Amino acid sequence: KQYYYKNRSIVRNISRKDALNELNKVTNRAFDRVLEAVGSRPIALSLSSGYDSRYIACMLKEKGVENVICFSYGKKGGFEIKQARNVAAKLGYEWHEIVYSDEEISQIISSRESEFIEYATEHDYNIYLQNYIAAKKLAQENIIPQDSVIFIGLINDVTVGHYTPTKSHAARYTYDLEGLAKFVIDDWFAKFEITDETKKFYLRELKQHFVENEIEVNDYQSFVTAWDDCNLGYGHSRNYPKQMLNFAFYGYETYIPLMDWELVEFWRGIPVEMRVNYNLFEEYIIDVIGKKYGVGTKKTLVATGKTRFTDKAKRMLGGIVVRLAFSMGIPVRRRTDENNFAPLEVILFKKIRQRKAIKMERAGIRLLMDIYFMEQKYGIHWFEKIKKFIIK
Repeated sequence: KQYYYKNRSIVRNISRKDALNELNKVTNRAFDRVLEAVGSRPIALSLSSGYDSRYIACMLKEKGVENVICFSYGKKGGFEIKQARNVAAKLGYEWHEIVYSDEEISQIISSRESEFIEYATEHDYNIYLQNYIAAKKLAQENIIPQDSVIFIGLINDVTVGHYTPTKSHAARYTYDLEGLAKFVIDDWFAKFEITDETKKFYLRELKQHFVENEIEVNDYQSFVTAWDDCNLGYGHSRNYPKQMLNFAFYGYETYIPLMDWELVEFWRGIPVEMRVNYNLFEEYIIDVIGKKYGVGTKKTLVATGKTRFTDKAKRMLGGIVVRLAFSMGIPVRRRTDENNFAPLEVILFKKIRQRKAIKMERAGIRLLMDIYFMEQKYGIHWFEKIKKFIIK
């Protein structure tokens, strides 16, 4: 019930051209601050195919930092690794590919890793295993010096507008505290349908919270501002930094440079139309800083269904395949599985006692990890205890 961040920014009337120019200045000041904190220590950058880590890589080059080691991890030949390798090469940075083998994946929740699992699992956030093998190899194979500071481009998607609802989406709700509360609940429980009684409870809690914190909603802009308050002030600011525990476990200091206060306030203070689908940020990466260093390409996406119907059909068909394959111990190799977690999905599926908690069409790694670690923390009957609050 405590805020980690309160969005109290005043939205300014600013042109797109002026916003891009200001973003460039704010970004430069943000990196001056983080580099002052790092000092002469080497920087290790977790580089993916996305915009956030590319943003960091370009700014390090812009600041004349050469002591940078980039690393990318996942399955051999994955599209993430290919694009990351190209970015590092264009910037002239040392780059390492950390391949996740089936054997390494299969051992990730074995008894020998129990010390890490106990260290990283917390009450309000289960665990983040995606970069654990990378952290382990960086340390054990001496890929980077022990005094390296690891940079990760976390949480930036929240501030630049990845989660910002479009005007048409927001308009389905009323522009008041009741409408905002309903929107928040629908977002929180996107994968489960909660009972009317549970929904009424959360509506009362949220509206009381909004009033106590002087949050007002009367139009699209204030609706998004209030949503930002909930999104970054609670779940994201609690959970995302815990993804860094994988590196901290092996003694590395970690930084989230894009959470610089002035940078966050910049994004909170521009009109919402520039943030929807992170359009201003994408323009900055492609046409400004990325273009300057020859890496201004649109990021690669692995699409699902082209329409809502085909997407749902693919999930339902995938659920049938998963149910049969996992029961026979066969990994389902998805194109979107950049971490090669298919073998781990099978292991988790077999270890889970309460199969009723698995919504089969969504039986991917995130849901399976959540269910598995919930059983580890709260016993095998945890799902039966919460079923009375949900319909399915």
